[in-house]
Amino acid sequence: MKINATSALSITIDGQATTITWEDLAAQLADAQQSAPADTLDLFWLIFGGVLVFLMMFGLALLEIGCVSKKNTKHIMLRILGDCCITGLTYYTLGYGFAFMGGNGFIGSNGFFMAGDDFSKPTPTKLFRGHHYADWFFQWAVASVAVNICSGAIAERVHLAAYFCYSFVSSLFIFPVCAHWIWSEQGWASAFKTHDLLFDVGTIDFAGTGALHMFAGTSALVGCL
Repeated sequence: MKINATSALSITIDGQATTITWEDLAAQLADAQQSAPADTLDLFWLIFGGVLVFLMMFGLALLEIGCVSKKNTKHIMLRILGDCCITGLTYYTLGYGFAFMGGNGFIGSNGFFMAGDDFSKPTPTKLFRGHHYADWFFQWAVASVAVNICSGAIAERVHLAAYFCYSFVSSLFIFPVCAHWIWSEQGWASAFKTHDLLFDVGTIDFAGTGALHMFAGTSALVGCL
């Protein structure tokens, strides 16, 4: 029996019927075989990097504990734990979308609550490799560190409730906007845009020297003042 490459094939994935041609199906399968090893390595590296960044939180905790009196040790540890939890919540809801998902030069506008095409399940015409989930984990770790750097500067100066308010607002809106400007493909200062680059070159941020440390340093300065 001869099968026409342009003839349609109807298949069902997760209870949803989808129509695809034999030619497109063959192309998708070939692409999956070629890209799977590289994609797997990319995902592993992102997750491994996120774990390493989270280990920085332990270092920051030890540093801050060494700078405060013994009675405030538990206070510092609670801040660290609170930052991780609050940042995870805010980045799941709006923060990651504000930082990296579409939008304009100022702020992102997609991917809230991990919804949308970039977080969707695979279809015959679009293979899903989980990149955005791994990237979300890594960026959650980065945001947690960015928010927590300020903690050492205001240790023993701020009530816990006030600090958690700062952590919530900063990780929900302030830091994601700063990250969007430089790290997103749409950011007004980004070097990843295809046109209208800032000073014709854009801003290349090595390891967060701009988006992360300038935000954290400014937050610490405002907190001290």
